[in-house]
Amino acid sequence: MKKIFIVNGYPLAGKDTFMDYCLTYLTLENRKGTKYSSIDKIKEAAGYIGWPGTKTELDRNFLSNLKDLATQTYNFSFYDMVSFCNLSDAEYFFFAVREPEEIRKLVEHFSSRKSFYIVKTILISREGSLTNLTNTGDSLVNDFIYDVEIQNNFSLRDLKEHSNTFIKSLL
Repeated sequence: MKKIFIVNGYPLAGKDTFMDYCLTYLTLENRKGTKYSSIDKIKEAAGYIGWPGTKTELDRNFLSNLKDLATQTYNFSFYDMVSFCNLSDAEYFFFAVREPEEIRKLVEHFSSRKSFYIVKTILISREGSLTNLTNTGDSLVNDFIYDVEIQNNFSLRDLKEHSNTFIKSLL
């Protein structure tokens, strides 16, 4: 059975660090896990058309608009993540997804196949993270009710401990 974790949070909240700590702990337990962001392939496409790889507010808006267009036209990120999961032999999947509607689609898809998947949504919150952003990927973070909230207001050591405790509760 594959375990799906959909992770969200404002920029600089610690999403990638949390996922990396979880994956490190899983490796120590001889479990196979992986992470994937719904924006990865969008960034790749953006690079082909001139995006320099920076993360200014203009860049974030550009990537968000490109992702919105790919989603509205082809439901791209949803199919990309489902395909990634289906083709991988990992047991644990951490998907970074910002848009509440994309999160809902993934939860509905994987939850409808309960004999194959366990699905949890996770919000990483941190005081001082960027919250006044205008693009749809960043501005709607709190427009979803998450299964788990991880407070990341302390040290990296504390976040690592939260990550390890989270994974221990699953094993």
